[in-house]
Amino acid sequence: VMGSDKKGYAAVDGLNEAGLAVNGLYDSHVSYGPTDGEGQFLSANRWVQFVLDRFANVQQAIQYFATHSITIVSELLPDTSNTQSHLHLALSDADGCSGVIEVRNGRFELYESPQDTVVTNQPDYKTQRMLTAYWQYIWGKRPNAPVEHPVFSAPGGNSATQRFERASYYFTFAQPAKKRREAVYQAKSLVAACSVPVYFNPYCAEKASYTIWTNLADHRKKVYSLSSTVTMNTLSLHFSPELTTSQRLLLQKEKATKSACPIESGD
Repeated sequence: VMGSDKKGYAAVDGLNEAGLAVNGLYDSHVSYGPTDGEGQFLSANRWVQFVLDRFANVQQAIQYFATHSITIVSELLPDTSNTQSHLHLALSDADGCSGVIEVRNGRFELYESPQDTVVTNQPDYKTQRMLTAYWQYIWGKRPNAPVEHPVFSAPGGNSATQRFERASYYFTFAQPAKKRREAVYQAKSLVAACSVPVYFNPYCAEKASYTIWTNLADHRKKVYSLSSTVTMNTLSLHFSPELTTSQRLLLQKEKATKSACPIESGD
């Protein structure tokens, strides 16, 4: 969750008690459709939380958006970026299934498959699947289209497309981990290899996007870990224990200091 009491809050990433993980990714090509007239409306800032609260797995979520007419409404993200919440969702669950939900011209574009293992902000997911097919061929990983001399390389740039290709490359050739702890380390290192360094700005743009946080979800053990770029610590939350009591956490208000990471939203 990001935001404040003054600006409001928005759920960005999360894991629920059933093991469903949802990630909201910025999508510059989104078109939610008109928001006037009658119908059911859902704020884009509440979209991630809506899915986490209602569904236990990817299939349930995909089926719901395939059969219900809902208009997603864009709002400003509750940070200092003055950015509209233009999102698409990436979903994964404890059964090993993955899904992607995009919105084009007010209609949901839905993808569901255990083979959909990598997704980034852009391009649209149909094109990302085409990129996967191309690189699987180049790498000699398509059984029906063998390559005599495969090329083991991937783009190293910071665009969403290049990071998608790089993530696919490392994931394709990663050996399966033997233990859960090793799988966590492996996933963390794969994410790090595709992150954008802080203040990396090759185009000298007024606003530069870089990786501000990363999160890992263990769907079956129900452990959710969050790492901030500006600290060395990793915060982990465990959903598996039976919780019967709750406590109130009081946060002490102190004078703010200049942030080492002034941009609150990024890739």
